[in-house]
Amino acid sequence: SGRILVRAGRHHVSSEDEDGEVQVEGAVEIEGEDGAVLVGSIILGSGSSGRIHNIHVDNQYGTALWALGGSWKLDRCQALCGSSSKPAMLCAGDAVIHAQFCVFGGLGGKQESRTAVSAQTRARVELEECHLRSAAHSSLALHHSASLSLASSSLSKAPHALCAKDGTAASLTIQNSSIACDQVWEGSNR
Repeated sequence: SGRILVRAGRHHVSSEDEDGEVQVEGAVEIEGEDGAVLVGSIILGSGSSGRIHNIHVDNQYGTALWALGGSWKLDRCQALCGSSSKPAMLCAGDAVIHAQFCVFGGLGGKQESRTAVSAQTRARVELEECHLRSAAHSSLALHHSASLSLASSSLSKAPHALCAKDGTAASLTIQNSSIACDQVWEGSNR
């Protein structure tokens, strides 16, 4: 497995009118110095795995962190999105994500993500001591047969804490977490 060190400062992966992306395939550890900010997206491909530590990802136009497969540990990271039509972190395919001490959601102010975290298809997501905030629709969205576990975390600044689409066979577990959203559930699908 390889190792990537991201130095302190703002690192742009972008063109003039949209934020760019860094695609990750294979096994790798990505570590950020204090103050390391990537402006754009990180896409964790289906054949990837590893650990991301102390990285702040900002994307004004779209999803900040895409987990499309593989097994990943996220530690002390932030994935923030400024588009009210996109999730800050999207987990799909066979992705297995364990995040600890992370922040997901909008960039702040009027720049909200649609959802802080969206889990789809067969993704398995574990969030521990994380903060999900500033979403235009919901803090968490579950689709298909994804599973999500939330422990000792907080959900805030969103109209709905949770959203599950009709026909979803997803599973959700919440332990010792606080919810400070306008409503707990969006719709009647529980």
